[in-house]
Amino acid sequence: MSETEQTGIDLGSAKTEAEALCMAIYRRKYKTTSPDFELCDSIAGVISQIDNMIGGLFDENASLKAELAKHQESEFHPDWSLLEATRAVVKEQAAEILKLNEKLDKHR
Repeated sequence: MSETEQTGIDLGSAKTEAEALCMAIYRRKYKTTSPDFELCDSIAGVISQIDNMIGGLFDENASLKAELAKHQESEFHPDWSLLEATRAVVKEQAAEILKLNEKLDKHR
């Protein structure tokens, strides 16, 4: 097999793999928002489509992080350490109440 033939096989395999990756990303994240999507004819075009999809995922991720940060700074966002401390105090108080109830039962 000549080097030219091998290169053609390698490019064909690379295009098949790129198309499979592109379609997997499309089905997972873009199928509902872009129902008319079609793969490009060239390997360069498919790689460009993958690049655009991944860029969109990064943009979505950044947007979600910004939204989360906004809510974490909100007065309505719970202070988890305070909640955990409160739970611990309530648990201690419940144990103390049980002990006191036991003592009361003994004296009745």
